Amino acid sequence: MALPIQCNMPDLNPLLSRSAQGPFLLHQLIGAGVGFPDKMASYRRNLVRLADKAVRNYCDVRKYVMLQIAEQLRPPEEMARVGRILYMHEITNSLEDCIITTRRLFRYFERIKSDPSGFPLERLLKRRIEVLEDSIRGVRNLIEHLDDDIRKDKLDPGQTTAPVLDGTASTITMAGIELPVTKLAKAVEHFHAFALDFAQYRRKLDGTYEPMPKSGPVGS
Repeated sequence: MALPIQCNMPDLNPLLSRSAQGPFLLHQLIGAGVGFPDKMASYRRNLVRLADKAVRNYCDVRKYVMLQIAEQLRPPEEMARVGRILYMHEITNSLEDCIITTRRLFRYFERIKSDPSGFPLERLLKRRIEVLEDSIRGVRNLIEHLDDDIRKDKLDPGQTTAPVLDGTASTITMAGIELPVTKLAKAVEHFHAFALDFAQYRRKLDGTYEPMPKSGPVGS
């Protein structure tokens, strides 16, 4: 596990001030949940929550990377007086949470995509998310099956048993599998944008979906 000397993680902090859960709750109050199929309502509720969580997880990773870089720039006499602070465990823990949360978002997206109620997913968004899924699945599967892999001696000697960042915070590595940080950031960003959009949809009486009118519920 290398101490970071540079941070090449895209900055997603602006998304923290645009929580998907706020618009979701607002649209529920003005009737967006009326007529929504039970399963789709559950999918939407969890996807919106997890989209915000993935953003927080990712931004926590970046925050700790920046803190670790700043820590290494402290004067030697100050370090000698108060000691060195290491944020590497916080980086790893938040990174693991982000990968697992993002993989859960892929699962909910697949369920929404295949739900018989026919939610109108934008074609370009579907393609963007599908392209990213394979990259993230490999690392996420390793995390979830790590205990079995260790027990069955599937890991090579010296391989990492938790997701770690390289020294420039550009690449995530775990047990020989690599994931560019930019791909994880793109997935988090796409899901957050979709959650913001998804939060405002309602189900019409004819069974189709549409965004809620700006003035609130109207007759279908």
